[in-house]
Amino acid sequence: MRFVTDFVGRDLGFDCLECSIAKKSIISPGGLIYEDNKIIVHPHTTARMLGFIVVAPKRHVGIIEDLDDAERNKMFSAADFAANLLVEKGYANDTVTHTKVDEGGHLQYWVVGNFAPVLEKDFDIAIFDSEGSMERRGLKRVMGNEILLMTQVFKSEYRKRFNKWL
Repeated sequence: MRFVTDFVGRDLGFDCLECSIAKKSIISPGGLIYEDNKIIVHPHTTARMLGFIVVAPKRHVGIIEDLDDAERNKMFSAADFAANLLVEKGYANDTVTHTKVDEGGHLQYWVVGNFAPVLEKDFDIAIFDSEGSMERRGLKRVMGNEILLMTQVFKSEYRKRFNKWL
């Protein structure tokens, strides 16, 4: 069992965060941006940074090769859509998409806005764990309510436009 504190201050315990969010035993702050039978999309649970979106398959998959075609297509499309929205809505000037396997072994795509240091060797959530660490990288730590507002904007846009994007 792992424990973290999310960006609104709740303490969470889980074996696999993405599985817990997909099964709704843990509610991502602000709720899911998007979900269907294959994927979930939500703001990163602990990083206090605008423009950090997680796209994950609903089922527990550890490597891209284990995704079925529908999961892979939905994940790529949802990540592309999030990246475009971050720029379109002014949350980022540029974005980076990074494939990550969390500590529970669950594959994720991280879509991160305004993150030039992505080419650093250790691209990990620890980069976003302290205000000093973020400041050194030119990033601004934000209050949870700013991320919740962004989440609501993204929910609305996914509802209106994502299925047309596919």
